[in-house]
Amino acid sequence: MFLIKKVPIDKDMIEWATRMSSAMGVLKGSFTKGSGNLYGAMGEIMVSQYLSRPIESTYDYDIVLSDGSKIDVKTKRTTVEPKLNYDCSISNWNTKQQCDYYVFCRVKTDFTAGWILGYYNKNKYFEDSIFLKKGTVDKSNGYTVKSDCYNLKINLLSPLEELMHKEVIAQSKNQEDKKS
Repeated sequence: MFLIKKVPIDKDMIEWATRMSSAMGVLKGSFTKGSGNLYGAMGEIMVSQYLSRPIESTYDYDIVLSDGSKIDVKTKRTTVEPKLNYDCSISNWNTKQQCDYYVFCRVKTDFTAGWILGYYNKNKYFEDSIFLKKGTVDKSNGYTVKSDCYNLKINLLSPLEELMHKEVIAQSKNQEDKKS
């Protein structure tokens, strides 16, 4: 069964995310004009802590796994716990990022909790997702799209445990290589 990971958010995480988001400024193509940076930073922190990997936070990716795979974390703010039929979205501005995987998160607007939803191969995402133009009403949920984007249902994501397993194997191999 697919499990969304609920992550409690503490004061230290909020302070860290605040520092990160202040340093970001307004990102190109941001339809929130920078107001979503704090949520994006929190998503990066949640995934970094879950995978025990440092945040790189470049334009192209946020986290690098031991095997060199690059992850970009995509986060939406929410007032409710996400459901499997909700959408993950990538803005049309972000299709050229040089990463291998997208990890999707949601963060509650009051910062009491966040959720790591799962991951998807970057190239496959654009083959499998639905493209929606700005101003289009998404028939699946009635939402009017604010920016050209690609949507994919949460239930189509792979569980983050698969990446975690891949990371453990890569770290193990690196330890063995150092011994020989």
